[in-house]
Amino acid sequence: MKSFNVTYCNVLKTLIYFGNIFDVVAVKKISQLLAILLCSCACVFAKQTSVCLVTLHPGPANHFADLTRVLKENGISFEIYAGDNAEKVLREQKVPHKRISIWSKNSSIGTLPQKEIEPIAKLLAHKISSSKLILTDISEDLIVALHNELKALNSKAARFVYYDNPESWVCKDYSDKLKATLEQGVTGVLFANQNLASSQIFCSDKEEIDLSSLKTFGIGFCSTSEIKKLSLLREKKQKIRKKLFSKLKIDDLNQKVLVYLGGASSSYFEEGFPFFLNLLNKNKDHEFFDSSLLLLQQHPRAKMMGNHDEELLNDNSLPLAVSPLTTLESLSISDLTYYFQTSMAPKLLLTNVSLLKVAPEGAQDTCSKESLVSFASSDCDFLTKSQETIGKTLNDEDKERLYQLMGYSSSWDELFLNFISEYIK
Repeated sequence: MKSFNVTYCNVLKTLIYFGNIFDVVAVKKISQLLAILLCSCACVFAKQTSVCLVTLHPGPANHFADLTRVLKENGISFEIYAGDNAEKVLREQKVPHKRISIWSKNSSIGTLPQKEIEPIAKLLAHKISSSKLILTDISEDLIVALHNELKALNSKAARFVYYDNPESWVCKDYSDKLKATLEQGVTGVLFANQNLASSQIFCSDKEEIDLSSLKTFGIGFCSTSEIKKLSLLREKKQKIRKKLFSKLKIDDLNQKVLVYLGGASSSYFEEGFPFFLNLLNKNKDHEFFDSSLLLLQQHPRAKMMGNHDEELLNDNSLPLAVSPLTTLESLSISDLTYYFQTSMAPKLLLTNVSLLKVAPEGAQDTCSKESLVSFASSDCDFLTKSQETIGKTLNDEDKERLYQLMGYSSSWDELFLNFISEYIK
C-alpha cells in the first residue's frame, strides 16, 4: 500500500504539472480528468480517514497542530493538507502533513488565478471527500473552491469551517472569505472562542452574518505554542537584540525598540498602515522617536500579497526599518508594539508585551474596547499614548478577564473531542 501511494502521488504531480505548463484547453482538461480518475481509484484502496483538516494560513495552522495532537492521543485517524505559510508552521512543529503546494507550479497558492485554483480544488476534494469530518480554515479562494467541489461531489462528510480569530468581526478579506465559504453548503462553524458560538458574527462593523441555519460549536481553545516560544525568546533578549543591530549594521546606543506589527489584508494596506505612517510623520522629530529604533515587522504573507507596505514605506522618508528578524524575535525585544489589526493581541498581552492599537476612530477590537489595550486615533494621541504605554503590562486580574473575553476553557480538549465524536461515529 505504501509503494502504491508513493507511485500515485508522483504520477498525480506529473499529471497536474503537465496540465499547467500547457495553455491548450484540451490538454489541460485531459490531464485534470486523468488525475481525478487516479485520485478516485486511490480512494477505493485507502482506509477511510475520520478527520481531515485543510489550512493555508499560519494562524489556524498553529491551532491545528495542537488539535491534531488531541486526535492522536485518542487514537482518532486524521490527515492535514497544508499550503503556503501553514505548511511552514506545521513543518517547524514537526506535525505530519501533506503538501498542497506540490499540485501547483506556483509556490504560493494564495496568488494563483481562479483557473489554476479550480483543478487543485477538484483533486483535493476527491482525495478527502470520503472523510467523516472535514475542517478547513478561512483563508484563500482555494478553500471556497474546495467546499464548492465537495458540495458537487455530494460528499457525506460533515464540513465545518474553523473560525480561529477571537473577534466577532475581523476584517473585510476574512469576512468575505467566510461568507463565500458558508454559501457552499457547509455543515457549520467551529469557533476557537467559546463565546462566539452563541454570539453575533459580523462582516462589517454593522452587518451581521446569518448563521441561523448552521451548526455552531465553541471549544474554548487558545494556541499556547506562540506564547511559550515568545516567553523562551524573552530569556535571550540581549542576544536577539545584538543580532538585530548587527543585521541592520547600526550601533546599539540603548535605543528603545518600537515595533509596528504589520498585517496582510486590504484594510491594512489601504487604511491601517498609511494611517500609522501619517501619525508617525507628524511626530517623527519628537525626542521620544528620535531616541528609538522603529521596525516594521511584516506579516508572513505580506510579501506574497505584493509587498505593498514596504512599498509605502519606501515612498516616505520616515525612520522606520523593515525588520530582519522573525515576528516572535522582534516581539521578544520590543519595548512597545503598535498594531492595526491582529489576532495575536490577546496572546501578546498574556506574554507581557506592551501594546498600542493605532487606527482611525471606531476601528476598535475587543482588547481596546475593554481598555486592556491603549488606543491612539490622532496624532496627539499617538505621541501621548506611546509615552504612557511603553513598558506597561497587564496585571493578573486583567489577564484573567482577558481569558474570559477570549472564550478560553481549561477543558478545551474535552470540548473538542465532544464535537468530533458527533461526526465520526
